[in-house]
Amino acid sequence: MKFVIRLNASNNVRITDQSKNKIVLKVAKGETKVWKNVYYKGEIKVDIIGYFGTGHEDNE
Repeated sequence: MKFVIRLNASNNVRITDQSKNKIVLKVAKGETKVWKNVYYKGEIKVDIIGYFGTGHEDNE
């Protein structure tokens, strides 16, 4: 892992797969999800790990 950032998905972040299909970043409370080889802003290849801790608010 090179670095970690907090990704606020409510800022309309665009994450796509190799075919440019939009990926929805949804994680339920207490859940961890991993998306590998996806693209940030359609250009920057990244791996994303989403974690929703039980002590955080659900802003949906």
